[in-house]
Amino acid sequence: MTVNHFRNAVGAILVYDISNEESFNNLDYWLKLLKENLDPYALIALCPNKVDIMFSQPEQREVLKE
Repeated sequence: MTVNHFRNAVGAILVYDISNEESFNNLDYWLKLLKENLDPYALIALCPNKVDIMFSQPEQREVLKE
């Protein structure tokens, strides 16, 4: 994805996979990139993906609630 895809956008949704810790750790990178290129008043939402794993296969969850 290039910066042109979201430059001056008024909002963004960051999605991470709870069964992949690396995707959670990459949020810092994406948040920094968004803050540098989005409208200063843009809203940024954080959305966990694969939350059904918490209930059906909790052993696959790599990102823990703290």
